[in-house]
Amino acid sequence: MLRAIGFQRGSVALGLLLETSFIAILGIASGIALALLLCFNLFDSEEFSTVDLALIIPWWQVLLVAAFAYGASFLMTVIPSRQASSIAIAEALRYE
Repeated sequence: MLRAIGFQRGSVALGLLLETSFIAILGIASGIALALLLCFNLFDSEEFSTVDLALIIPWWQVLLVAAFAYGASFLMTVIPSRQASSIAIAEALRYE
């Protein structure tokens, strides 16, 4: 539909990539935040209060996993976004 109202192919592909990137970043950030909250709550619970433990977060591993997740999401979006942007305008109107 975007092609039918005058958007260029690159703009359609970029829009789809940005939308998917935004969703992936929100998912990755919320996953990291909830995992850290769970860790802090576990270490702050009564079961661990008698043991002298320190919570050490491996930030490099967290960032590496987050980068891998974002990269996989980006790669899985590139081909469909390029295909969607290359649909002819007349065919895009027929899909509805």
